Amino acid sequence: QLGVIDLQSPEAVALVSFDYSTATQGEMQPLAEAVLGRLLGQGMRIIAVSLEPEGAVIAQRTLTKLIDDRGGSYGDSVINLGFLPGQAVAVRRLASGQQKLAEIPDFRDNLTLQAADQDNWQDIEDLRQVDMVVPLVDNAATARWWIEQLATAVQPDDAQRYVLVAASASAEPFLSPYRSSDQVNGLIAGIS
Repeated sequence: QLGVIDLQSPEAVALVSFDYSTATQGEMQPLAEAVLGRLLGQGMRIIAVSLEPEGAVIAQRTLTKLIDDRGGSYGDSVINLGFLPGQAVAVRRLASGQQKLAEIPDFRDNLTLQAADQDNWQDIEDLRQVDMVVPLVDNAATARWWIEQLATAVQPDDAQRYVLVAASASAEPFLSPYRSSDQVNGLIAGIS
């Protein structure tokens, strides 16, 4: 299921949504680290967001650990835009282009992607420049918001946008039909 990452070119952009809480972090964190490691190994740039208030902190800790392990620095290939309030509405705003990624200040430094210090992100305005969306979810409802709203989203410039869902074991049975119908390009589940 992670093979969909191998289809991406270096410098492609993945939007990773940390949509799990500390209550499910024991199951979800190994999934998140495996997926993020594979994305970085492919040379992709990662924009982290979260539909959960505590997800921004989880994302920042995870990204910091990965950066430290790999010898990079924050802002080069990873950035955390933090919490997007509104749940399904937040996803809809991104998908429709009403919410521009370039306008959201990052979680750590409070800089937008268009700030002078953000050289690696100047080409990102909205979801059209995102090649892959990766919801990391502990429940099926949150994954469904991403899947259904992305079905109507503007597509990347001259390419297909891929969706890879990393879900808890309890959510996986409810998400399998989306994988079977190719609305999701990859589905991996946590420990059952």
